[in-house]
Amino acid sequence: MSTWSDHDLEAKVLEVLYGVPLENPLGHPFHRPFLTAYQVAICIDRRWPEVRESLGLPLGGLGIGARNSFAQYLARELSRRARAQTLSAEIEGGFLASQEVASLSFRGDDGVDFSASFVESGYDLSMYRIRPASN
Repeated sequence: MSTWSDHDLEAKVLEVLYGVPLENPLGHPFHRPFLTAYQVAICIDRRWPEVRESLGLPLGGLGIGARNSFAQYLARELSRRARAQTLSAEIEGGFLASQEVASLSFRGDDGVDFSASFVESGYDLSMYRIRPASN
C-alpha cells in the first residue's frame, strides 16, 4: 500500500475542501472558494499530523532547505490521480499564475508564516475546491 491509501488521503482532502466556509450565505456566482496545496497541507497537518510524520516531509514553503514538501506531495498526487482519472470527480483543480506575484505567505499551526516557493520557481500554484454541481 502507499501513504495515500494507508491514510485515505483523498477522503481527508475532500473533508478539508467541504469544510471551507462559504462567507456569503446566498452563495456566489463563482461557486465555492479554492484552497492552495499549501492550505490543504496545513489543514491536513492540523487534523492528522501522523500523515506528514509518516512521510517525513516538512510542511512546505520557501527556504525549508528541501526540494520536497508535504504541500508538493499533495499537489503531485492530486495531479497524478486527476490525469489517471482515479481522483474523485468532486475535486476540481485549478492554478494561480505566478505572473505578477511577488510573494504569497501562509501561517502554519505553529504560528510561523512561510512564503510559497512557487513564486521563485516560475511554476503556477495548484488550487483545489469542491466542483460546482452541474445545472
